[in-house]
Amino acid sequence: MNDKLMKALIAVILVTAVSLSLSVPHDTDAAATTATIDGITYELTDSGGVRTAAVSGDTSVKGDVKIPENVTYQGSSYKVTSFAKGFSGNKNITSVTLPSGIEGLPNSCFMNCTGLKTADLGGVSTISTKCFMGCSALTTVKAENVMSVMSDGFSGCSALSNAKFGNLLNIGAHAFLNCSSMTSISFDDNAGFGSGSLVGTGIKNPVIAGSTLIYVPPSTTSYKIPSNVVMINGEAFRDVKMDSITVPGTVITVGNAAFADAKIKSITFEDEVLGIGDNVFRSTKAADSVLEYVKLPASVTYLDTYLFSNCSKLKSIVIPSGVTTIADRAFNNCTALTSISMSSPIFFGTGAFSGCTALETFVFSDGSTPGPSMFKDCTSLKKVVLCGSMTQISENMFNGCVSMTQFEIPSHIRTIGSGAFAKSGLTSVVIPATVEPSGLGDNLFQQATSLEKATFMSSYIKVPGRCFDGCSALASIETYGMIDVMQASAFFKCPKLKEVVVHTGVPFYNSRGFSDDVGSANKASYTMGDLFVKDASGNYYVPVKVPSGSGYADARVYVEAAKSALEVGSDCTGVAYSVLQGTVGKGGRLAGAAFETANGSVYKGDELLYTVPSTTAPAVREGTKTLGPMSLHTLDAATSLYIPASVDRICTYSVYSAPKLATAVFGGSPELDIHALDLGDAEVYFRNGGYDPEAHGSLALAGYYVDAGKNRVLISINDTSNTEFNEIHDSGSVAFYVRPLVGY
Repeated sequence: MNDKLMKALIAVILVTAVSLSLSVPHDTDAAATTATIDGITYELTDSGGVRTAAVSGDTSVKGDVKIPENVTYQGSSYKVTSFAKGFSGNKNITSVTLPSGIEGLPNSCFMNCTGLKTADLGGVSTISTKCFMGCSALTTVKAENVMSVMSDGFSGCSALSNAKFGNLLNIGAHAFLNCSSMTSISFDDNAGFGSGSLVGTGIKNPVIAGSTLIYVPPSTTSYKIPSNVVMINGEAFRDVKMDSITVPGTVITVGNAAFADAKIKSITFEDEVLGIGDNVFRSTKAADSVLEYVKLPASVTYLDTYLFSNCSKLKSIVIPSGVTTIADRAFNNCTALTSISMSSPIFFGTGAFSGCTALETFVFSDGSTPGPSMFKDCTSLKKVVLCGSMTQISENMFNGCVSMTQFEIPSHIRTIGSGAFAKSGLTSVVIPATVEPSGLGDNLFQQATSLEKATFMSSYIKVPGRCFDGCSALASIETYGMIDVMQASAFFKCPKLKEVVVHTGVPFYNSRGFSDDVGSANKASYTMGDLFVKDASGNYYVPVKVPSGSGYADARVYVEAAKSALEVGSDCTGVAYSVLQGTVGKGGRLAGAAFETANGSVYKGDELLYTVPSTTAPAVREGTKTLGPMSLHTLDAATSLYIPASVDRICTYSVYSAPKLATAVFGGSPELDIHALDLGDAEVYFRNGGYDPEAHGSLALAGYYVDAGKNRVLISINDTSNTEFNEIHDSGSVAFYVRPLVGY
């Protein structure tokens, strides 16, 4: 490490270290006596014969304040060594003189003493945080023992023109902020400066401490950064106006907010610059930003928080290939940004491009990870291409993207976060079968007022609270499996929702979402009551549409049964899972043209809908093609299970919670929906040459799986590296056996 960089780092460390010990507190071990002497209040302490006094300032003191070296009380002398309380907010004192015995001052000691004009600080060695902040009349400070001025020490002292300090080693952040009458400052060659320590002063020339560029005056119209500079201090270029500047490769790091609120149109970084802090180009007000172009250094790997926030003139940016992270709100409110070029995998923080109202398209690099609210309120955004490695759409990712009318959710997506498409411009949406059963977040499409239709492809999916709340144009929902509405609020304020299209025998888990039992406080917001109809026998059904020829036919799905025996007409196409539990599951009966009950199981055509939990040896009948969602769920007594070769699809949660299951035999290689099977500790056998994932093409390789128990191997169909499957060919023609794999 070269000497210049070493000195710069030492200076930064000193600033941090000194900030931990800003003042000398008064002794609190002995009981204190409060006394007013010559108009000043003190706290007097006698500790084993050592008598000390601490000044206790208040707003009643006026004029010139002179604190003596010692005070006498009841015949005893006390040395004045500290402050118990400062004079903060006292507008009536005009000068202050302190003794040599006081070496430290409490934070904010004279803050906003707007009548204070002069200060002789005696033995004080450190100006504490906000010590004289807001003392707008202060012109003269004599502080020849002071070596450190902490953050905001003299901030806002606009009249300060005559200040004499000792050998300053540490100047904290904003220490002399807006001290506009201050035209010079002396400091040690190795002094450390905090961010923006000289911003707003009257200093006319750039200030360099060691190898760190501290301050460039706003009047500077052209500047070449010297070759000896290795660090640019925070806020060094604040308010500077110039057309362009180049940061040379000799600079190693650029401090936080170094160019914040600067009026510079073009900034070029040579590739050797290694680090750029947060808020570096940020504009406090978007309307004030003039930055149009930035060439980032090739060596940078991290784009920090609020880096370009409110840069309203920035139209394009090239992200260097070495960048791995774009942090929270790095490009927040870059309202002119239309082009973003990147080529490497990037982790994006919260709101990385939120408020970029001109951005129309975005393509993720392979391997990237999106962040929450990433495109929130990007009102022109129409197209986003997700990379194949992504498995989630983050919460609020497209919230407020009103121009996004279409978005195809890819089959590799497993979860969609809360509010991801809230207030978006989507007109229709299809939730793919690969989304996890609990993969939809709350408020998902809330107030997406253009959304007209929602389609669910999953064999089982939970619809969370306020999922479609306020979707005032939503007219139709279509489900290819079972939807489980978690809260009635899922469809609040959907006045046009009159059509439900179903494709299975158990399209709903229960009546939640249709029932008007939502509480009196929510009645005004609930708009699905007319989809909850009571028949003459006291049973409730939902009017639905079912595919019929080239069109649709009217039908019913019963969602509540008045008794354990339910007899339905030919127009009944399905029932809620809760109806099966309340009828057949309780020893009752379900009768209807579409349903058949045999040996404790309910079928609709070639689909198994339900099996009574008390069944000890469930046998799926030959010819069955589909095991519906939850069709073999909660088999508390079952010890064995046989699934015939005719079954070509096993839906989500088909076999779940069978604690006594010892053996499961599969006659074929069915397509497995996500979370299709939980086989506990059962021994699992596949006949006819073992399980053949290729029989179902890409679908079976898209992440569907069997869970063979927490202590057993997870059969992951898309895990081609798992070579531990054991094919055992024996006289019984059993060809596949899942063994426990420790540590897998």
